Amino acid sequence: DAYGTTVSGIPSPLTGYTPQPVSFTLTGLALNTTYHYRVVSTNWAVTSYGADMTFTTLATPYCIPVYSSGCSEYSMGLSQFNLNTISQAILCEGTPSYYHDFTSSTTTDLAKNGYYSISIQAGYWDTYVTVWADYNHNNFFEEGNEIVGHAYCYNTGQTYTIPFIVPASAANGTVRLRAMSNYYWPGYNYPTNPCSVSEYYGNCSDFTVNITDALTPPTVTTLAANGVTPFDAVLNGTVNANDNVTNVEFHYGTNNSFGNTITGDPGTVTGTMTTDVSASLTGLSPHTIYYFKATGFGNGGFVSGDTLSFITDSISPTVTTYAVTSLAGTTVTLQGGVNANNLNSVVFFEYGLDDTYGTTVNGSPLHVNGFYEQSVSAMLTGLSVNTTYHYRVGSTNSVGTSYGEDMTFTTLNTQYCVPSFGTGCNTYNMGLTYFALNTIAQSISCSGTPNYYHNFPVSTDINKSSSYTISVRVGYSYEYVRFWIDYNHNDVFDAGSELVASVYCNNTYSTFTASFTVPASALTGATTLRALTSYDGYPPNPCSYYEYGNCADFGLNILPSIQPPTVTTSIATANNECTATSGGNVTDEGGTSVTERGVCWSILANPVYSDPHTSDSSGAGIFVSNITGLNTGTTYHVRAYATNSNGTSYGNDVNFTTTAIAITGSLGVCTGSTTTLGSSVAGGTWSSTVTSVATVDPSTGVVTGVSVGQSVITYTYTNASACVCVASVTVTVYLSPASPN
Repeated sequence: DAYGTTVSGIPSPLTGYTPQPVSFTLTGLALNTTYHYRVVSTNWAVTSYGADMTFTTLATPYCIPVYSSGCSEYSMGLSQFNLNTISQAILCEGTPSYYHDFTSSTTTDLAKNGYYSISIQAGYWDTYVTVWADYNHNNFFEEGNEIVGHAYCYNTGQTYTIPFIVPASAANGTVRLRAMSNYYWPGYNYPTNPCSVSEYYGNCSDFTVNITDALTPPTVTTLAANGVTPFDAVLNGTVNANDNVTNVEFHYGTNNSFGNTITGDPGTVTGTMTTDVSASLTGLSPHTIYYFKATGFGNGGFVSGDTLSFITDSISPTVTTYAVTSLAGTTVTLQGGVNANNLNSVVFFEYGLDDTYGTTVNGSPLHVNGFYEQSVSAMLTGLSVNTTYHYRVGSTNSVGTSYGEDMTFTTLNTQYCVPSFGTGCNTYNMGLTYFALNTIAQSISCSGTPNYYHNFPVSTDINKSSSYTISVRVGYSYEYVRFWIDYNHNDVFDAGSELVASVYCNNTYSTFTASFTVPASALTGATTLRALTSYDGYPPNPCSYYEYGNCADFGLNILPSIQPPTVTTSIATANNECTATSGGNVTDEGGTSVTERGVCWSILANPVYSDPHTSDSSGAGIFVSNITGLNTGTTYHVRAYATNSNGTSYGNDVNFTTTAIAITGSLGVCTGSTTTLGSSVAGGTWSSTVTSVATVDPSTGVVTGVSVGQSVITYTYTNASACVCVASVTVTVYLSPASPN
């Protein structure tokens, strides 16, 4: 504690009234030595001294990294290190526990230019390792120039290797080698600074290696390959280890960079004899140039033989027939796979009603090359609905032709495209379960082949320019439904112009509706409506692929726009005093059913439905109407009428006159006198409207004048048709003249 050396602190001088940290870095100290130290400060009044403290330098001149957690958690760090004769287990113990100096207990010789391999294990997964060697003996691990290699240990208990070659520039003699680890957090990378003081997890170990002069390198010769087939070959060479231990490998690949290695047979050569070495390759690509060379490496160094090459044999294409896609009524896409085996190959498909096929079409793409299976296809059109076809894929190159296996498909019973689904309605019954339109009321189940598509043999009539409402239910909440109608009858649902309605169904217990109006431009006749549902938003295309949902087609019969019906009036004929016969002919129902028809009549021209009328069934065609309750001797106007959902139409106006009842006798009488009226028909009853003017005998028709005035005398008669007929006359009563005296 007599000290003896004084250095200036940093910073110096100081001012102020608060404690401030000061420091100084000492260099050139002796290894493994205890030193005393204290801090001193002087101002104008006094000199003050801090307490005496000590530190002991380490037994190494090298820096020591610092870890905050080190290997204390889960043994994060290296647990085993092997190099030549060094085989060292590494435990998380000592002070500091993350650093171990094995330099005095482990050493091994490394020759310049020698090829060596470090083997390591880690105590925890995802451990990154960097190894340095102080090749220039300057007691410092240079971060970049003296890195031996790296290893990533992603499992515990598994051995990982770091191959390296000792540089020819390395200084002879003992040098220190450092292996430093780091867990992936936080940098996800290898240690970059052998003296880092900010590492988190891991550990560090130092070892001693003795650098010696280079040994005699092996002699390596590459010889020609043999046993070459489309997929195999045997590589050959010779190796003389020149009295060292030499490992043998062949490097090979499809270019001069090789990219692949295989251990030679034998894998290790010793002594001074030239030894034949070889390696059998399998899994090669046909019709391919391969480059290769023999290599020998060990403590004598790494030596390569010359690079040679060979070409594998050629074969015909390898082809596989796959299941069809986009299956519909008249179209389908054939699928296959072709490996050209590195020769330009032409692709085709054969198909027909049996396995003799009969029709050949080009594949797409037509030409393939390379050594991997490529997807090929061919779209067929103009097929027959509900028909089984055979098909296979084929391919030809300069060696020959190959065919895939025979497969079959059966077209659907529809002319239209059929969408495809990944899961369809199989999961949670995702899709339509019910559809209704006019007379169609159809339940939809997730069954059949394909279970997501149904072509229902039901149909209903719709009229151009009329509006309709579709009702649907779904099997799962939050489903989107769209509807298309093939208005132009071209067997294609146009995704835009023929989209008629959409509806979002957010639960499984409600019925949801969507309305549409049939355009006036729609073609009349039989066509198809498609209902398509998807769980992943409104389906944009009636023929595309969707993951969840289903599809159903229904028949429609498009009729002309609904107009008022066309009707003509038949001739009207009076039957007797109070009945007549007429009728009409509904020549056009106007695009929808006539629900009522008949005739209407009035004493005025052009009678309408609000006038007295008959109701004579419905529909089109000729009908007869019986008119009753008429007055005798009266002219009536008659028109036929017909009613549909668009309104009521009338036929032409005709007229007739009922048979009159003739009343005879004098129509004048004096008071107190009588006159007798008669009728052209017998059996009726007479009555007077004003009995205070005149009375009439109901049976005889004798009228008696009572007072001056007029009264209507009515004759009521029920004819053989039980029709009550009425005839009337007006009788005038005069004052009787005075009697003479």
